[in-house]
Amino acid sequence: PPFGRGVILGSAAAAGAVYEDRRAEELAAALGVATVLDRELARLSGGEAQRVALVRALLVEPTVLLLDEPTSGLDPAARDALLALVQAWLEEGERALVLVTHDDEVGAFAARSLTLDAAGEAAGAND
Repeated sequence: PPFGRGVILGSAAAAGAVYEDRRAEELAAALGVATVLDRELARLSGGEAQRVALVRALLVEPTVLLLDEPTSGLDPAARDALLALVQAWLEEGERALVLVTHDDEVGAFAARSLTLDAAGEAAGAND
């Protein structure tokens, strides 16, 4: 299959992930990385690697997703695609997202948020 046994997704399968190639294709296409899945990880740009990592994470159907600066280094179109995919994932069922970002626009994506100051102390919350 074109996606299931590539270097990138093949390592996910080797780690025990079970997924349908069609699902991998859909996720990769939504994030604009369908054409890079057969490349070696070292040959991906930083933005491609971030988006492929999200594809791999979503393939295992998690109920909780932890994303640390998922849009850092992405252009606006890629950022919007990533956020749209995460929003769709959240709407598929009872799921939770913990997202760490320095981007105020991305932070506005959250229904609830906690702002930390430079010392790591809580500086504000939105419940």
